[in-house]
Amino acid sequence: MRRASLAVFTLLCCFACSLAGAETQTTELVDAPTAGLPGKGAYSLSLRMQPYGGLLGGITIGLAERLALGMSYGGTGIIGYGTPDWNAQVGVQARVRLLDESYVAPAIAIGFDSQGFGAFYRDPYERYDIKSRGFYAVASKNYIFLGKLGFHAGANYSLERRDDQKVVDFYAGLEKGLSPELSFLADYDFAFNDNKKDSLFGENKGGYLNAGVRWTYAERLSIEFDMKNLFRNGMEGTDWGRIGRTFKIAYLDHF
Repeated sequence: MRRASLAVFTLLCCFACSLAGAETQTTELVDAPTAGLPGKGAYSLSLRMQPYGGLLGGITIGLAERLALGMSYGGTGIIGYGTPDWNAQVGVQARVRLLDESYVAPAIAIGFDSQGFGAFYRDPYERYDIKSRGFYAVASKNYIFLGKLGFHAGANYSLERRDDQKVVDFYAGLEKGLSPELSFLADYDFAFNDNKKDSLFGENKGGYLNAGVRWTYAERLSIEFDMKNLFRNGMEGTDWGRIGRTFKIAYLDHF
């Protein structure tokens, strides 16, 4: 099953790379999805370098103006010594725009994302360090204030719930343009579905706050550096209670 999934993922990447550009919307902050979509005929290839020597590759294709589908796959221990620990499954993403942004109203989208972040822990946890979003709804509103200024807020229900935290979670974030090519990003996950005091993962220490800087060249290639878990939400003395660093590269283009 894993080999078949990897074959499909590789074929999609090769297909996207063979395609031949226009500006795309912001579709993701540090971790949080927005109501933005790449648009019909657009595609995005991304690579995220994360703690534990981890790599996470992804592809997103805009099948219509209001519909985008994606896949992602990776693991930990890929960079460095030892044997890589691959994720148990390929992540899948889907997003549908319900309402476009207007002068007074935000854009609204619904979606699904099975890709979490960090290491994946098998039985009995069956979860990532940072749970996948699962089913979500998000609203996004953009303004012009000394450059681009965007606000985003959403609710989600993760399918990673073996810890019996079967509740709806909420998140919010913003993007502030510092120059035509440079942006500051931040998102905050309230982590209502990951705040169990059990010396594992989130420890009810204020949720997950992330911040980063994204540099975009010619509206196609972006490079981003992020600081993760600034509130150190996790048991003190463990990796879960530390600030993490990630580095992302993304390439955007159109058919």
